[in-house]
Amino acid sequence: MINQPKLLKYLRAAVAEKLDNHRRLRYLYRGFKQFLNPPQKNLGYLGDFDFLASPCPSKISGARLNLIIPSINQELAFGGINTALQFWDSLASFYDNVRIIVMGDYSSSTFISYSHYQFVSLDEDVNASKQIVSLLKKYGSNLPVSKGDVFITTFWQTAYIAQRLTLWQSQEFNQPIKPIIYLIQDFEPSFYPWSSKYSLARSTYEYQNPMIAVFNTKTLQDYFHLQNYRCEHEYSFEPRLNKVLLNNLLKLKGTTKERKIIIYGRPSTPRNAFSIIVESIRIWQKQFPEANKWEILSAGESHPDLPINDNLVIKSLGKLSLEDYAVTLANSAIGISLMVSPHPSYPPLEMAHSGMQVITNDFENKNLSLWHENITSVPFKLFDPEYIASELVILCQKFIEDPGRGWLGKSRLDDYLSDSDPFPFVKDIHEILKTYDIFQD
Repeated sequence: MINQPKLLKYLRAAVAEKLDNHRRLRYLYRGFKQFLNPPQKNLGYLGDFDFLASPCPSKISGARLNLIIPSINQELAFGGINTALQFWDSLASFYDNVRIIVMGDYSSSTFISYSHYQFVSLDEDVNASKQIVSLLKKYGSNLPVSKGDVFITTFWQTAYIAQRLTLWQSQEFNQPIKPIIYLIQDFEPSFYPWSSKYSLARSTYEYQNPMIAVFNTKTLQDYFHLQNYRCEHEYSFEPRLNKVLLNNLLKLKGTTKERKIIIYGRPSTPRNAFSIIVESIRIWQKQFPEANKWEILSAGESHPDLPINDNLVIKSLGKLSLEDYAVTLANSAIGISLMVSPHPSYPPLEMAHSGMQVITNDFENKNLSLWHENITSVPFKLFDPEYIASELVILCQKFIEDPGRGWLGKSRLDDYLSDSDPFPFVKDIHEILKTYDIFQD
């Protein structure tokens, strides 16, 4: 029988002096505490519905466009959130009154970035033309909803919220159910094992009331059709290179490439298959005699550096600024960016257009090798670390033979480097919304 108090006392004494300097020991100590004192769960309340919003009547008149989004904090703004905000800006240009509804909290920088908005609490029925409200319970209890509110949703939980708000709105104001605009950027039920969340996410696609679906790429839209999901009104848009990256690419094109391999490293996001990438690197360094002459960098999410052997380490860069990211891509030779989902994802395209040779993966109808000459898309039936390692050996050998070959690769995406509006169909969406008496007071 373990004497828990004595063991904890011993552990504290053994590692107290070294905790500040040794991250692994700190994690070990925390792990022992969790093992000896496991958290108790209330099985009657698992939190799957914590995100729901309780509506209350708003006296605001006229049309108001609402964006429901997990976060607007810049440090959390990866590709999907940035795309949602761009789409929101495009459709919001038709409206005098707009509101951003966030599911989380604000960072200090958010108040600066959105200083032209009024931050309000739940329960506040404020007639401000631009406002932001958080659904966190510490900010109040009820979200004011008017008869003219219409909602853009950006993630399955936000769609689940909006679908219930519009049903309540219809009953409260005795009016037809208004459509929601569902920005779909992945097949999100597959973010989870078969579970309550899987079922809830999937249910948002089976909503039987008016819904306008906007897909991030025709490829993703086609995947939904393969799964027998269709809406009466559907639109899709194709990716564009971020304007900051585009401006930097124009300046950096032709930069001398170095023996650097950039991996898109997001250990906390399973669909990015971080462990497969790491194992591929381990196998590659055993197969490729010159592996120790290369530098391996991980960009995307901060994590501890990972030693591969005595001379080779995967160094974490974390989330880079766009300027630093552009420079890193411009002077790097090879990229590995995986996405186990039908969504194409941005990093492989950013890498390829920055003169890098890129390894990614197929998924169902997705094949990014058709999008750029620099992209090697691993067939899903061959998607394993051994195959990826063998492809990496080939790309390294090709780079040694011709270090500038990546800059010669051609894009097959007509508008990827264009600064034109990726959402020209917002006018059509606006016209559809007007047919539902959006502007009726």
